[in-house]
Amino acid sequence: MTFDPCRSARLHFSDVLDDEDLPFWTGLLVRFHLRVCPPCRRYHRSLEATRGALQALRDVPPDEEMCAHPHPHDAVPPSSKRGGG
Repeated sequence: MTFDPCRSARLHFSDVLDDEDLPFWTGLLVRFHLRVCPPCRRYHRSLEATRGALQALRDVPPDEEMCAHPHPHDAVPPSSKRGGG
């Protein structure tokens, strides 16, 4: 099995985003890898954007109209209403 630096770095991207304490060398290698690997840099930026969007949604009150009407996929199938038939 060969060493995959991208895979190794990506294992710690969420730790970096969450400001987790990583071992010194691990943190150094992840930060270095993000500087030299454009695909991983794009992936990491995507994670940052997703996290930012989710944090922004946290402060938005739920839409009363949406809450009043269940999603059609949440409805009970007709066959279940007849006794599981």
